[in-house]
Amino acid sequence: MIWVDLDETLVHSLERPGSKRRTMLVFEGGKLWSLARPGAREFLGALRQLAARDSSEVRLLTTALQAYACQANDVFKFDFTPAQIVAREQWYGCGMPQADRVDHLGVLIDNVSAPMAHIDKCEYLGIDARRLVLVPDYRGHPFDRFPKNWPAVVAQVKAILRGNSMMDDLNAVRGDR
Repeated sequence: MIWVDLDETLVHSLERPGSKRRTMLVFEGGKLWSLARPGAREFLGALRQLAARDSSEVRLLTTALQAYACQANDVFKFDFTPAQIVAREQWYGCGMPQADRVDHLGVLIDNVSAPMAHIDKCEYLGIDARRLVLVPDYRGHPFDRFPKNWPAVVAQVKAILRGNSMMDDLNAVRGDR
């Protein structure tokens, strides 16, 4: 499974309007003015194609509130189903034992500037840092370079997932499956 972070990865939000380009998201618990990262939908589309080849899916994992994450998903047409959105209420600080980790073969795509959140998310998923793909923060700048760079991120995710397949093949040959 491929897990993608929301804030500063796919969107940038502020508690005040900031610019006319921002969309107001109103949800239970507050309102924020947000921008979708340029190329975010195309990036998610490429990740979904990659996941489909592996009989997998793309999910959203965020430290944000569920209501906000669902509103951003709907407004910006990210096309996650409600079941594919895992927000703060479902996981943050859950302290699950290692045996109950969610997806130890998953890949997490997150923004660079949230190291403590990386640790928490990796712990929740049961993955180590080698399965973490960091992308530059999105701060709402209109000249964000990510649209030019996301194909390299998809290639990195593919390489990590391919490593899973190669290990599965090796284990099958050895009879460890």
